[in-house]
Amino acid sequence: EFTTIPEDELFERKGISLKDPVNQELFRLRKVLESFCEQDVSNITDAIIEQNWPLLESSAQAVNLHRLERPEMTDELWGYLVKACQIVVCRVKWAISDERWKWYRSIFLEASTDKYPEASEDDDAEEDCWPCWGSPAPRIDATLGLLDLANRLERVDDQIVVALLKLSQDKSHPLRFNMGPRLAALEQAAPKLMWQLIDQFIRDEQRLSVLEMVLESLQDLLRRASEEVKPRLARIANRAMKSAPDESHIHETLARIH
Repeated sequence: EFTTIPEDELFERKGISLKDPVNQELFRLRKVLESFCEQDVSNITDAIIEQNWPLLESSAQAVNLHRLERPEMTDELWGYLVKACQIVVCRVKWAISDERWKWYRSIFLEASTDKYPEASEDDDAEEDCWPCWGSPAPRIDATLGLLDLANRLERVDDQIVVALLKLSQDKSHPLRFNMGPRLAALEQAAPKLMWQLIDQFIRDEQRLSVLEMVLESLQDLLRRASEEVKPRLARIANRAMKSAPDESHIHETLARIH
């Protein structure tokens, strides 16, 4: 018989006492952020974002204040904070000059080196499929956040470039899988970097599932940059013809784009 274990009991099993006042407050912030993250993203307006700004700010302060003595609980809170920030940057309509963009940039750059998700390259690459991953996953959300930030501000700086280049070679299969379809977000902000990342994926990526996601970016770019896209599509198609099993979903994606 399936039974649901109460959340406080789950934390107790991890050695996290919710009777501790600090853990109680961190848990409270985590629950509110979790509720924010579980909303229908299309319903998140600027007004809702403004209303939740104090929550994001106080959560970041709590993480910084308690990270050393309450690492497990602050990890929980941090994960939801990064996810919430990624949602905000994707939806908000602030002016480019708004100073708050810098705050979100700092969150994403810090989270881009987070330990979660863990590396997943121990899996057999021959048994390639679309990956599963737990949420929150700060490094994945930071990757998407940095791409969204570049798209919204139409620029990147050296630190963001370095972070994205490193993330493109991350050992987490789910991270690269999520990055692949979002590369076109760099089209206006950093086109040279965008093509560099795409070419790097085509050249070095071992998993066809990730290359299939890169195809989504190429499809997005096709009408605007057909001469640049077509030879890259051909390289992925040649790779698929040689090594992808007949049942691989990448064949369907290639046929649709063609």
